[in-house]
Amino acid sequence: MTLEQFRIFKAVVEAGGVNAAAKQIHKTQPAISNAIRRLEEELAVKLFTREGYRLDLSTDGAALFSQVDRILQNIETLETTAKHLATGNEPELKISMEVLTPLRFISQFLAQLGEQFPSTCFSLSSDVMRGAMEKLIDAEVDLVLGPKLVVQPDIISLFLATIDCVPVAAPGFIQTVEGKALSKADMSHYSRIVIPENTKQTQAIKLMAANGSREIMAADFAMKKHLILEGLGWGYMPVHLVDSALAEQRLLQLNISDMQPQKIDIHAFRTSHRPMGPVLSRLWHLFEEAEFDSAL
Repeated sequence: MTLEQFRIFKAVVEAGGVNAAAKQIHKTQPAISNAIRRLEEELAVKLFTREGYRLDLSTDGAALFSQVDRILQNIETLETTAKHLATGNEPELKISMEVLTPLRFISQFLAQLGEQFPSTCFSLSSDVMRGAMEKLIDAEVDLVLGPKLVVQPDIISLFLATIDCVPVAAPGFIQTVEGKALSKADMSHYSRIVIPENTKQTQAIKLMAANGSREIMAADFAMKKHLILEGLGWGYMPVHLVDSALAEQRLLQLNISDMQPQKIDIHAFRTSHRPMGPVLSRLWHLFEEAEFDSAL
């Protein structure tokens, strides 16, 4: 038995037939048929049932295919790991920072990593909600820092810290009665500043949305904070970005009975099927040892 036979077996299963597999893996139909026949002879089982032009997995073939697929996945991981070891340190480490994440969660390590790995370029991007995880899944970045909004079996997460998000507005923007909590119904009369998701999907999931309110879209939290300070709307903000404005009463925390302050867990994320190079391994170890203060 050879890996080539296993790869041809998998191609026939996934393509649904010899002809389609031949086009997919650029081999002749006789070559594929011969490889399947030899594999059947060596395993002493019929991998497929042949009825007319249909080629379906037999019961034995289905049982063996799951093991063959697992072997090929392990081989792929082995080959990828070997390439990482052969090339040495990563020439570039791409990190997506979900907009809720305090920048200090990564910036405090950059000087140390830069000294240890001077030939590695660190590329930081800012993404909104599931947009960050989408980049990780699509292999556009190596690491994501943000809340856990996508759960997949091949994504490894490491808890870093919990941050607080509170609803805020400029003084005088919302008319309140002293001692009386606002409600969602009250908030629907006021413009809300939101940051839309930057995913490829058309259906956006809005975090902590207030139904019915008019929304003004901001590109990031810096823009959102500025618009709120200017009295153009209200919105949820991470405490670490507005603590000084709250202390100076340039912003006020809103008391909304059915929209309480939110606690958001921030994690580091990487994929299990792409092995870590030396630089990412070192950064991940730094995250494991760190004690993060959410009020940064």
